[in-house]
Amino acid sequence: MGSGIARALLSRHHKVTVWNRSRNKMTPFVQTGATSAENAAEAVKASSLIIICVSDFAAAREVLENPATAAALKGKTLIQMTIGSAEDMHRQHAWARTQGCNFLAGLVVAYPRSVGQPNCLVVYGGDSLGTDHARILASLGESQYLGTDPVTVIKSSYALGPMIIVAIGLFLETAAVALHSGLTINQHYGLTRLIFDEILEGMRDGVRRIGTRDFRGDQATIDVTIAAMHDFCKSMEATGVPAHLSRAMIELLQVAKAAGHGDKDIAILVEDLSRQAKKMTNC
Repeated sequence: MGSGIARALLSRHHKVTVWNRSRNKMTPFVQTGATSAENAAEAVKASSLIIICVSDFAAAREVLENPATAAALKGKTLIQMTIGSAEDMHRQHAWARTQGCNFLAGLVVAYPRSVGQPNCLVVYGGDSLGTDHARILASLGESQYLGTDPVTVIKSSYALGPMIIVAIGLFLETAAVALHSGLTINQHYGLTRLIFDEILEGMRDGVRRIGTRDFRGDQATIDVTIAAMHDFCKSMEATGVPAHLSRAMIELLQVAKAAGHGDKDIAILVEDLSRQAKKMTNC
């Protein structure tokens, strides 16, 4: 993801200094206008806004907590775009305060190919950004500020990341069925695009129902949906294609059925899953 971020910033003609533990990985960016730094401390000294995106928080700590790098952070703004746990982010936020730098968490909700494009969502949270820094971050995509707690960004990744991955996974699972049934992959893609408005409408209806607690099964009940999904899965599996994700949806729907909500709308799942989470927390 760091490569996608660097490419997007360079394409918007920002002054970019790059550093990577593998020096050969900096070469493409230097060739397109970036300045390479000899070490992380030199990279930090070069800019007022620092974006770090590495493999994990252990690597991030190794880079940032080097004495020379840590000293260079004073007075800077650090955006941590490495994926980790809420505890990782909380600890690094506390550490950054001791170094005298502003700290934000950032998350690119897209694949590297989309960074800098309109379909790339960037969420961030933590200390406020100045106008110039906010403009730089907006170069990466549609940016949304989630508030002063950077941990909120990590928590949002638990919701947004799986949504993208599972949606693409389900497209691929059903594509296997479509191909086996004689459709081309382009036909399946075209048909899938045509149902996205209905998917979005279902989301909008779910938001309304959750907000008003109107869970009447006037569109399709949990029971009806489970029965339909069983039929879909049997048809898929008859082609020889395993219906792993589709079967997982049935398991999810069973949560609501087990709670006595078989006659309710699918949106009731949010309350039933939240109730389960509270029970686990109280154990």
